[in-house]
Amino acid sequence: MEILIYDRAAFTFKESLTLGSFEIVLDTVISGQSTFTVNDQVVSARSEDILILHERSFFYIGIIKKIETENLLTKITAVSFTAILDVEVIQDSYSGNLGDYLVSLISAALINNEDEKQNLPYVTIENTCAISDSITMSEAEVTTIEAILEDFNKFYGIRLEARLGIINGQITHIKLVIKEVEKSMKLKGDLFLLRNLSISQDSETPTNKVILYGEGLPNVCYFLLQDGEISMDVSDVGRITPVKLKYVSYQTSDDLETLAKKELVKEKYAHAISFDIHLKNKIFIPFSNVRIGDQIEFVNGETTYRTIFSQIVYKGTLEECSIILGEHRIKLTEKLKLLERR
Repeated sequence: MEILIYDRAAFTFKESLTLGSFEIVLDTVISGQSTFTVNDQVVSARSEDILILHERSFFYIGIIKKIETENLLTKITAVSFTAILDVEVIQDSYSGNLGDYLVSLISAALINNEDEKQNLPYVTIENTCAISDSITMSEAEVTTIEAILEDFNKFYGIRLEARLGIINGQITHIKLVIKEVEKSMKLKGDLFLLRNLSISQDSETPTNKVILYGEGLPNVCYFLLQDGEISMDVSDVGRITPVKLKYVSYQTSDDLETLAKKELVKEKYAHAISFDIHLKNKIFIPFSNVRIGDQIEFVNGETTYRTIFSQIVYKGTLEECSIILGEHRIKLTEKLKLLERR
């Protein structure tokens, strides 16, 4: 296998490198770092260049962050290309198609920006999402496109894919596609193809009750249910106990349900369902019938988890991989990254 290096500014080809070993990490919760060890001498590749691994139906698009040479081997560290969305924007109220909203933010920040040095002219965007809603904010705030996309994924089931644009067999551009997540997959924990299955849950009781309050305004309560849904019914049998509540202030211009969801959905996927899987199966096939960001119903005995496909790791082979469903993390380094991001 080979990795291809392209200049980040103009997307011109620089060199190809023979791949020795690799670990590819794709993660929607924390910024996963992938590593590639190459046998060749690196001539042109530099930090911030684009790295591409294209092997049959699988491809990885990354941004180089570090190049280290030791004992005649070169180790390249990269993050996913979608890290370009970690760019600050001003978010204001909006009503309409949410995919179009993301297109407008990405275009203004990275494609049609007044500062030409900020633009990536080889990036195109397509919206296939039909979800519409109103986002009401009392005042504009600074956030990142990455953070907005993360919220849209949890609240509305919207995700983004980075794809290679290939014309006449040549890689010519990178295409960002905004899609609705798949929600139909049901996965059972007793399937023989799930090797080394482990389920870990955040030991702390999640915030499961939000009380919205405002000066001269009535208090309004929302509750997080065991199935991850939100309710205003204090008597709902699906409520989580013991009660752990949080007060959040609001104004008349705020969308109360959205405000409550922002606090409660943070805890919706506070578990980690991890397993290894060989890709020669007909049930769970990453990047075929299931993709990063898709929502999954995982059944383990009497317990059902409404979860999200959040991490995939390939180590030394593309024939098998390690999967994590949910947003809880076990490794100390990953926990620290998660705390830093929050």
